[in-house]
Amino acid sequence: MEQYEVGDAVVIKTDIEADEDRIYRGGCFFVEGMEKYRGLTARIVEREREGEESRYRLDIDDEYWIWTIDMFEPYEEINPATEDELKELFDLR
Repeated sequence: MEQYEVGDAVVIKTDIEADEDRIYRGGCFFVEGMEKYRGLTARIVEREREGEESRYRLDIDDEYWIWTIDMFEPYEEINPATEDELKELFDLR
């Protein structure tokens, strides 16, 4: 199981729904107040251990909610184009 570290970027899943009957790893719930963060990128600011599972606090909500790995999608960093690549793309030579 992949674990995240403090400082890692994550994306909150877009297809996750509030359901107080579903318990995620680490004993967490995804509730209505968390829905507004779906699809947004956040940075992990704290990692807590709950047995063998980790729970996370994020910068996006001022560390208010507790999140689990099941609520995240992988974050893929996009490398910006270089100046030369942009000039070629827009035919500015």
